[in-house]
Amino acid sequence: MQGKHDHTSWSNDGVDRPRVLLECPSAASPSIIADLVARSGYEVRTCIGPEGRHRCDLVDSGSCELVSGADVVVNMLDVRREGGRSVAEAVLAERRPPQLIVEVAQPDLPLDGLNLTGAEVIATPVHAGRLLGSIRKMLAGRALPADWWGGGAT
Repeated sequence: MQGKHDHTSWSNDGVDRPRVLLECPSAASPSIIADLVARSGYEVRTCIGPEGRHRCDLVDSGSCELVSGADVVVNMLDVRREGGRSVAEAVLAERRPPQLIVEVAQPDLPLDGLNLTGAEVIATPVHAGRLLGSIRKMLAGRALPADWWGGGAT
């Protein structure tokens, strides 16, 4: 099995595949999308975000092992609604944020003050090629580690 498609934490078993966290409401069949991403060589976890009685650790307590361990977070939670918006903002506010891909219906319309600078925005409906291309793009553009003290600046 290439990856677990559940809410369990990342394992430290030496897997060197990039880690993708798929934040997707249960009604959108996250396991189908996760299988597609895993078949492309990624380690995948899913989270339904704040939905019903399910809470979001990142929003509620400021910490989420799934987000902090991911290389890429794909937010398909509808950032025009409070739950999806708060999750996207919390991911971007991480000290060392993972790369963020955000699915947005009608991306040409204003997002009412949500600043997605640094995120890759993809339009709904998301097609497999576009999603996988965005994941590859974000992994290729990952920020380099911070320079050591001074970083060679004069």
